[in-house]
Amino acid sequence: MKVTLNWLREFVAIELALDRLADRLALAGLEVDGIHEQGSAPIKVAQIVRIDPHPQSDHLTVCQVTTGGEMMPVVCGASNMQVDDKVALALEGTTLPGGQQVERVEIRGQLSCGMLCSERELGLSDDHRGLFIVAKEAPLGEALYAVLGLRDTILDIAITPNRGDCLSVLGLAREISALTGLPLHAGKPRVRQSGSAIHSKARVSITDADLCPRYAARVVTGVKITPSPAWMKWRLEAAGLRALNNIVDVTNYVMLERGQPLHAFDLSFLTGQEIVVRRARDIAAIHTLDGKERTLVPEDLLICDRDRAVAVAGVMGGANSEVRDQTTAVLLESAYFIPETVRRTARRLGVRSEASYRFERGVDPLGTVLALDRAASLLRQLAGGQVSRGVIDIFPQSLPPTIIPLCAQRVNSFLGVTVEANEIEQRMRTLGAKVKRGRGGTWHVTPPSYRADLSQEADLIEEVARLRGYETIPAVLPRTEVREKNRDTEGEWARRVRLCLAAQGLHEMLNLSFTSVRLNTLIPGLIPGAVAIPLVNPLSAEGAEMRLSVLGGLLRALQHNVRQGETEITVFELGKTFFFEKGQTHIQQRQERLVIAVVLYGQWPGVGLGQPGKAVDFADLKGVVEAVGQELGCGERLRWERVTDSPFLHPGKSARVLIEQQAVGVAGALHPDHCSALDIGETPWVFELDFATLLHYARPVTQYQPLSRFPTVVRDVAIVADKELPVQSVIDAVRTLAHPLIVGMQLFDRYQGSQIPPDKQSLAYSISYRTADRTLTTLEVSEAHAQVIEHLVHTLGVEVRA
Repeated sequence: MKVTLNWLREFVAIELALDRLADRLALAGLEVDGIHEQGSAPIKVAQIVRIDPHPQSDHLTVCQVTTGGEMMPVVCGASNMQVDDKVALALEGTTLPGGQQVERVEIRGQLSCGMLCSERELGLSDDHRGLFIVAKEAPLGEALYAVLGLRDTILDIAITPNRGDCLSVLGLAREISALTGLPLHAGKPRVRQSGSAIHSKARVSITDADLCPRYAARVVTGVKITPSPAWMKWRLEAAGLRALNNIVDVTNYVMLERGQPLHAFDLSFLTGQEIVVRRARDIAAIHTLDGKERTLVPEDLLICDRDRAVAVAGVMGGANSEVRDQTTAVLLESAYFIPETVRRTARRLGVRSEASYRFERGVDPLGTVLALDRAASLLRQLAGGQVSRGVIDIFPQSLPPTIIPLCAQRVNSFLGVTVEANEIEQRMRTLGAKVKRGRGGTWHVTPPSYRADLSQEADLIEEVARLRGYETIPAVLPRTEVREKNRDTEGEWARRVRLCLAAQGLHEMLNLSFTSVRLNTLIPGLIPGAVAIPLVNPLSAEGAEMRLSVLGGLLRALQHNVRQGETEITVFELGKTFFFEKGQTHIQQRQERLVIAVVLYGQWPGVGLGQPGKAVDFADLKGVVEAVGQELGCGERLRWERVTDSPFLHPGKSARVLIEQQAVGVAGALHPDHCSALDIGETPWVFELDFATLLHYARPVTQYQPLSRFPTVVRDVAIVADKELPVQSVIDAVRTLAHPLIVGMQLFDRYQGSQIPPDKQSLAYSISYRTADRTLTTLEVSEAHAQVIEHLVHTLGVEVRA
């Protein structure tokens, strides 16, 4: 975002040197990409003394101008000036804002000692229709930009996607105030109202408040469309926006100043002088301000009048209600749209406007009326309008504030430095947050409405570090207690346990993390008091919530398999559950927990070919649990405790699994009522273990082998051997050779057929050669491979195939 320094200084008295200010912003996460001086070109205020026609041209004139001293001729192609007008004169050697170099030249035989400039050449706007006429009271010979108050510095600041609050001058001023401790001057706009009440001139209603929680409007009548004053054009152009007229420019100016996008409708073009905020539904298309027809879908949010769409909410206005040169009354819109709906519509339409850019990142829902008042005040000042009495402010349901617990001990633990409690509290207040002190160095913090990025304790801790300066945190290694159990990763343990369960004869299942409300109620998982997380837009009722239990998905799969006639089902799943953990006063943040579940149903596979299986029972289930424990290295520490109050297990056939008095799960027969509810005939045996807790008691075994820096060479060998010769004996024979270059050997083919005698077999192996200190040569590999072949022939009596 580009912002002028003088504009910022209207809100906060910046005293830092520019390079220090840029460094402070960069260290706080707002990198300054560039600093540009504007208005430094030596353009003077001059007066036209005489205007003569050019003798060699019909459209050029020769103006005699002065800056208070001697007169000088300037050839000019404009026609809007008169004698005694004061104009902008660029003398020889001046570089204009657009990069053009002014020189002393002869134009068709007439000497021109400079250039008389238009607004475009001065960088004030795109207007190139004539010269820029300076006010008569401007002193001759003075620097033009200083006279106009346009000498300024432009800061180009990179705003991260999470800091939508900084996409405005006021937002950046708040940030600078918080970083430097300078007071912020952001007074409440004052509006002089007159005439009749607004409710007699316009009506507003919100049909879909879930997408538009707030919509405010003001009516300004008697406006006159004119160009904006130079100072407003200058600031808009400096920020990268094109000045159009005073009405549109005011909406853009307030958007840049306060971060709240506004839109002005020509009130006479609103059918019934009514605004309705609703989904598109049956409206298929709209012509937008850029002259294009935009195809809509039913979920797009629109701003409509009584009969038609007049804007795509938060994205772009419609051509059928735009402000024209003949406009005399406008309805100003200031709203809060849900970021997701604006982002979705703008992306689908391929439109990226300044308004959508801000709405997508979240604007201040409590700042709509303040921005509206600021715009109405400017329209009264710059367009001669009369602001109707009152404001329409539809706010069906106020957005609940976010209350975040903050603990001083966790701040210091996360940052690795000691921050005093008073400083932490002061930092929060500097942000504009409301702080309620608790006990023992704790607070309940309510972030300001414009900081949508602050949603959890970690965000507040980051703000403490950011405001005091990341550079104040020393670069030291963190203090950690290295324990043996932390050497292995959760992913490696999960892999090993999966292999272990597969070795026990179980089949792994992967179910969706979505489930039904009914199944979450039947199988509520291991966490007492856990609250299910509902989906905002579920695909079906069967996936309306995130699962509280992995076991629920296995039982639903069991139900399906039983209906398909399966009688032997032994399955497991290792996956995450999702829930809100219920606190004493309110629901806390979302939680995830890694859980492992098993279902045994029907007959356990028999041991040996043709041997019948037996019905699974608790002993089988217990054996699987203990196998998991043995794999984790904590099997001998497992304990079992009878349980009768499990919400989904048979009260007489269930147990709690513990390690050192720490409950890690439950196991047993499914409750008969649940069997009936799930339409399962025989009773399945199930368990669900808290895998994350189990890992605290695991005994890791770390294995490390560095990767070779040098390539491996692979050679194949095929031999003809006795039919009864085990293929492993060939590998064992090569191992006994103990050749230092051999790093691996693998069978890749076994053949018996017409080309091989009936009592023989053909075996083909790949042998890998590598050394740790260099790349092998072809000669070295060939010699090693020859030794292998000779050794096989000598020790096993095999024949090498060509």
